[in-house]
Amino acid sequence: MAPRPRFTFAECFAGIGGFRLALEALGGKCVFASEYCHFAQATYRANWLDPAGVLVGDIRRIVPSQLPPHDVLVGGFPCQSFSNAGDRLGFDDERGMLFFELIRLISHCRPRAVLLENVRGLLTQHETLREVLEQLGRAGYSAVVRLFDAASLVPQRRKRVFIVGFRNDADLRRFHWPLIPETRRAAEEVLEKNPHPSLELSAHQWNKVESSVYARQHPGAKLLPRHAISQTLQSSYKRGYMLYSQFVPHPPPANPRFFSPRECARLMGFPESFVLPRQEGLAYRQLGNAVCPPLVAALMAAVLTALEDRAIDDRGLHASLGQVEREADYSMEAAALSSQLNLESLSVCLRLTLASSASDRPPQRCCLPAWAFERLSMEGEVCDDAVVAAPSAESLDAATVGAGFHAALPSDWACHSFSAVLARASECCQEAPSQGFADAACHSSMAYHDTKMHSQTLPAPTTVIKGEAAALMRKWSQALLLRSSS
Repeated sequence: MAPRPRFTFAECFAGIGGFRLALEALGGKCVFASEYCHFAQATYRANWLDPAGVLVGDIRRIVPSQLPPHDVLVGGFPCQSFSNAGDRLGFDDERGMLFFELIRLISHCRPRAVLLENVRGLLTQHETLREVLEQLGRAGYSAVVRLFDAASLVPQRRKRVFIVGFRNDADLRRFHWPLIPETRRAAEEVLEKNPHPSLELSAHQWNKVESSVYARQHPGAKLLPRHAISQTLQSSYKRGYMLYSQFVPHPPPANPRFFSPRECARLMGFPESFVLPRQEGLAYRQLGNAVCPPLVAALMAAVLTALEDRAIDDRGLHASLGQVEREADYSMEAAALSSQLNLESLSVCLRLTLASSASDRPPQRCCLPAWAFERLSMEGEVCDDAVVAAPSAESLDAATVGAGFHAALPSDWACHSFSAVLARASECCQEAPSQGFADAACHSSMAYHDTKMHSQTLPAPTTVIKGEAAALMRKWSQALLLRSSS
């Protein structure tokens, strides 16, 4: 008999399975997944055998009773209508309206917790963010929001908004955002030693890049400098190379080259064993749309700590109910004050970071506040390395302005050997094993699941029907709000 999983989860807008990688590393079992794109489905199935039909398609065609009972629902709902790189139409965009499909499933299935991800542009669309939280509230969930940068763990500037919601307010009161360690890695650590020649830009392509307005306005942003982190990887990395893409420099007379798909997978935190599409364009698109598994795992470990009601030290300030951090950035000092050292979060994110690194260039350092090293019974050792602190403004010439570097560490942070911190954090986790969830209590209020129901039961909606349904949904939402206020 297979061992009982620690928890079960469903993932919507699954993509290629970044959430699944993270949650399975914590002992979770995926019981349902939804992804619209057939190419992403193919990559998903290449990495997870799906004999039970866990993966289905269009979320708009899913009947809620198809979903088996589950403890947690996760998903990165479509971001195009919230992104700073798009038209920022919010819920006036057809893709943005897919968020309400997520609410439809959450309202019916009532998992204990939800973990959602989106682009940082959502923080600046105040009305849209307010509606996201209100919709979660009407579905029965109290939620908190925070911006995280995956550059703490992988050598890529990638700021994303995460929303954590709990059905039980007591679980929310036990929840603390975890302290994310700083690995201070450089993008050059993920580069392949013998990249394929086809990755090099042609002379025509490079001339177009050099003469572009963007390159003149942002000198240095198109070429990866030494000891720097890469710019944010986007789904249009290769086809939209004129604007936001960054390249790996080659010694003259060779032209710069694109990152390879495997290098992009390392920048995103996907393990070396992860199967990528053979077509480069598909790999770039799918990885650019993915989440960073090490960061997601750290956040999910904190959610599990709250759900399992483990005894934890309260070393920081708890975010108030419904608190939203609207700043596009927050300092590491503030993060330390409002977070605590979650040992499992620390252990799992470091483990997945190591798994996504080149075998001959593993991460070397792990930086934490002094009090965190005290908790681990380790003494921090200051690491004198060019990657730890960003170059001073005076030392940057015009060729490197606009490049991404790690910010300098706060004075009360120190660094230690990555392998030593990982070993100690894992040892501490084994000393305090998790309790797991109660047997039937977790699912006592969940809806009935019809195991005989086909995976797709509703007809594909036309554009007209879909637009009408979206308009009706918003009107119904407004009617409920008026009724509750009268």
